[in-house]
Order: sequence, then structure tokens, then C-alpha cells
Amino acid sequence: MNRPAQIEKDDRAPGARLGSFVVQRRYWIVVFLLLFVLIAGSGVRFLEFTTDYRVFFSEENPELKAFEKIQNTYVKYDNLLFVLAPKDQQVFTRKTLAAVVWLTEQAWQVPYSSRVDSISNFQHTHAQGDELIVEDLVSDVESLNEDRIADIKRIALSEP
Repeated sequence: MNRPAQIEKDDRAPGARLGSFVVQRRYWIVVFLLLFVLIAGSGVRFLEFTTDYRVFFSEENPELKAFEKIQNTYVKYDNLLFVLAPKDQQVFTRKTLAAVVWLTEQAWQVPYSSRVDSISNFQHTHAQGDELIVEDLVSDVESLNEDRIADIKRIALSEP
């Protein structure tokens, strides 16, 4: 009587069996993983990042329609912020104030800019006799003396 061939039982731990499987078929696994990464990575070109909050609302949303009406009537606010951090941590020096004036002038060149605010073009009002003078807080940086720089610092830090 013929007995069917018995399948030998592998007494190794599951990790050892997996390790043996991977080592025996390493080239096929590498090829498979490369193909998988290429196929999965091909979808990356369709990913996009949007900062437009409108994607969260339907076109019929009444609040969105009202907001767009306000933006069309007035102005849309998209702000850009430049930060200067002097190494000596002293903002109120001739060198740093000159950099602020330069950056303010350059910021006006940014496409679609409609307003640029900085301590250099802060509209400061002061009185001379019976007249009210409104002028930029910092002007003509080259001629600033220590007293004027101290005034600029006092005004800049005391104004809201």
C-alpha cells in the first residue's frame, strides 16, 4: 500500500521562515518593491496644495457669497510679513533703520502690493507752533543723530 508523501513540518520560528523566504527571493522582492514604489509614486504629480479656503464651501454657500461680495467691493487681504533681526539685537541704530527703510522701499516693488507698513513710514504727527506736521517716522537715515534715534525709539515703542 502506497502512503501519500508527508509534508515536512517546518519547526522554525515564523521570523526565521520569513527571513529565509526573503533571502531566497531577494532579487524578486527588490524588483517588486521598486515597481511598487514607481507605481505608487506616479500619483505624486497629481497632489496639490492650496491655501484657498473656498475648497471647503460649496458655490451656493450664502456666507461665502457674502464674503466674496465684500471682497469685490473693498479689498482682499493677503499679507506678507518681513522680519529683520539684527545680530546685535538693537533695532534702533542707524544701520538697522537704514535696512528697514531700504526693505520698505523694496516692498513697494512686490507685485500687487497696495500697502507697506513699517516703522520707517509710520505716519507720525507732531506740532510746530500752530501747525500739525504729519511725516514718516524715519526719513533721511544718513543725517540721524543719537537724539533723533532716541526719539524714534520712544515714539515707536509708545504708539499702539
